[in-house]
Amino acid sequence: MNQPATILVIDDEAIIRQTLSMMLEFLGYDVLLAADGEQGIAMFEMHQQHIRVVILDMTMPGMSGDAVFQRLQAVNPEVKVLLFSGYSEQDVQQRFAGRGPTVFLQKPFTPQTLRQKLEEVL
Repeated sequence: MNQPATILVIDDEAIIRQTLSMMLEFLGYDVLLAADGEQGIAMFEMHQQHIRVVILDMTMPGMSGDAVFQRLQAVNPEVKVLLFSGYSEQDVQQRFAGRGPTVFLQKPFTPQTLRQKLEEVL
């Protein structure tokens, strides 16, 4: 039997991490949670062979989402990232200028939208 894909969620808000965890587990994924960029990078380094997608918040205190994204790419240039934010997709595209994440998900989103975006990434 196939093992479920593992998804790493990096977000500074506990309620967002918990909500995403419940949605992802309902969709059949294994979930790892990180409360900030440094913790997320450390978890990615330890578990990258199992992590299929990183769901990354763009705005966090300390290390921003784009800084975390660059560090993740330094560890594994093939990393698949689903970036989510309250910003518009156009703002995100401008900010990442061609080196951006695999897929963008705008907040707020539904479980159906999350599933669709994950299918795009995978």
